[in-house]
Amino acid sequence: MESSSVDILIVEDEKELSESMKMLLEAKGYRVEIASTGKKAEERIQNKKYDIAIIDLFLPDISGIDLLKKFDPRQFPRTRKIILTGHASLESAIQALNFGADAYLVKPVSPDDLLKTIAEQLEKQSQEIAMVQEKVMMLVERTLKERLKKLEDEKYI
Repeated sequence: MESSSVDILIVEDEKELSESMKMLLEAKGYRVEIASTGKKAEERIQNKKYDIAIIDLFLPDISGIDLLKKFDPRQFPRTRKIILTGHASLESAIQALNFGADAYLVKPVSPDDLLKTIAEQLEKQSQEIAMVQEKVMMLVERTLKERLKKLEDEKYI
């Protein structure tokens, strides 16, 4: 996926950190928006689908885990969710992964680690999309074969 077509939402209340991540990612060609609270993030995801959501584990109004739960896979099947925390623990990592996080990064995160994680998540997203497309094509092919056979059996062909 070309970076210029990738939409990223950063949900982070530390203004300096969110702005520096935004500058880094925009310099790489990504389209980036920031939400400083869970409420603002919820408003943004109601109006737009994001390829990547980078979510701070501790926000002023909601936990990152509770925000993760808002990214229902049926409504946001393509969004890859990356948890970012300055308070890493095995328990929070397991909880984040259990509630749908695709990656877990510890602050301070290096620019290289952030970019690498985003690239990995976009690759996984591309693989998932390709797999779904393949399944759809197989279903279409099977359905067409069944209908053609039915038409042949009924002597329409």
